[in-house]
Amino acid sequence: MSRQNPTALQVGRSGQLDGRRFTVRGRVVMSMEADDGETYYWQEFNLVDAGGSAVTLVWEETEEGPKWKWFTLYAPRQPPTAAEAAQKTEGDTVLFEGRQITVTLTDSTKVAYIEGEGPEDAEVGDVAHYFNADAGGGRLFVASWSDDYIEFYLGRDLPDGQVERAFNLIAQEGTMAFSGGGADIGRIFSSPLVRAVGIGLIGLLGYFGPKSCSTGTARAPAPPVLRQVVAPALPTGAHGTFEGRDLEVRGHARIEIAAPGARYSQDEYVLGGPGTEETLLMQGLTGQAGWIVLKPMPAPANFTAFDAATLRQNDPLTLAGQPTRIARLFVSFIRQTDNPAAAARWPAKRQYGFIARSDREVILARWSENDLQLYAGHMVPQEEVLAAFKPAK
Repeated sequence: MSRQNPTALQVGRSGQLDGRRFTVRGRVVMSMEADDGETYYWQEFNLVDAGGSAVTLVWEETEEGPKWKWFTLYAPRQPPTAAEAAQKTEGDTVLFEGRQITVTLTDSTKVAYIEGEGPEDAEVGDVAHYFNADAGGGRLFVASWSDDYIEFYLGRDLPDGQVERAFNLIAQEGTMAFSGGGADIGRIFSSPLVRAVGIGLIGLLGYFGPKSCSTGTARAPAPPVLRQVVAPALPTGAHGTFEGRDLEVRGHARIEIAAPGARYSQDEYVLGGPGTEETLLMQGLTGQAGWIVLKPMPAPANFTAFDAATLRQNDPLTLAGQPTRIARLFVSFIRQTDNPAAAARWPAKRQYGFIARSDREVILARWSENDLQLYAGHMVPQEEVLAAFKPAK
C-alpha cells in the first residue's frame, strides 16, 4: 500500500473554502476490497475551522480525472439505525428530507494510514460499512456505521480548481515550470530508467483505472466499455470561415483512447488554409460531447518525451508561462482515417499523452519514444463548428 500523498495539499496548510478558513489537520488513506481481490485507495483530508468544526475533503480518481468532494456531518430527521442501514442493498430506497431516494452503492472501508490528526477516534485498521444514496441536486447522502454506531454525511462535488485556488496550490513550491529559456525542471526525475518506467506505467493505467472511494460512485476495475460520443461528421474538403480564418478540412481520424478508468473514442480533424499553420479540431477529447480547437506549440528544449512520461495525474505544470495541472493520462490508438493521404498525419503506432488544464486553456501532449507533440487550445461551441463546415445531416 502506498502512503504517498498524490495531491499538492499537505497537512498543516490553511485556506479559505466555502466561506470559512480551514486548516488541514490530517490525511487519512482509506481502502476498499473489490470483488476481484484488488485493493483500492483514496485520500480523505480532515479540515478544521477556527471554531473547531470539522469537514472532510475527499480526493479521488474519476473517469474525468482527479476530483475533490466535500462532506459534512448531517443529522436526518428520521435516521435509520445501524441494523436498518445494514439491510439496504443497491436499488433500495431510504427516507431523506421527507422523500424516498435510491441507494446507489453499499460496501465497507478500512483505515489504511493516518498522517497528522484523523477524525475523532479513528485508528488504522478500523472497518466501517456504508451506503451511498443519490440526494438529487448533485448531493450524495452517506450513512456509515460500525456495530451499533451510525453517522451520516452530505456531500457534493467541488468545481475543478476550487481547492487548488483555496489553498494556493497552483504556484506552490515544487511546481514544475518549463520555458524556452532553460527553466528549472523541478521534480522531474533525471534517471533514464525511471523515465522509461514512467512511459510503461501510463500504458498499464490506461486499461486498469482505480475504483472510486467510499464516498463516491464505485466503478469496476476491469477495462471499461468503449464509449463513443456521436456528433455530425465534418466532410473532408469542406471549406468555411472558422474563428476568423478561411479553413479547409484536410483530414480526419477516429482515435481510441485508454485512460485510467475510461475508454472512449474521439474524432480529430486537421484544418488548414492559405498562409496558416495546420490546426487540430477535436470532438470528444475527454470522452464527453464538445469541441476543442488546438494549435501546435513548440516544446521547450529541456522538456522531452521522457520528461513528459514522468508526470502523474494532478501534477502542476507550466509551459510557455501558462500554469496548468495534469488532468488525465492516456494512451491513444489510430482506429480509422478517411484516406491514405490523411493517414500520414497521424502515427501508425500507439502514443502516450496527457491533458493539462487551466481555467481558460487546455494543453495536449502526445509522444512516442523519440517524438513529442504539444498543442494548446480552447473549447468552441458546436454550433460554430457546424455553421462553418456544414456537415451533411
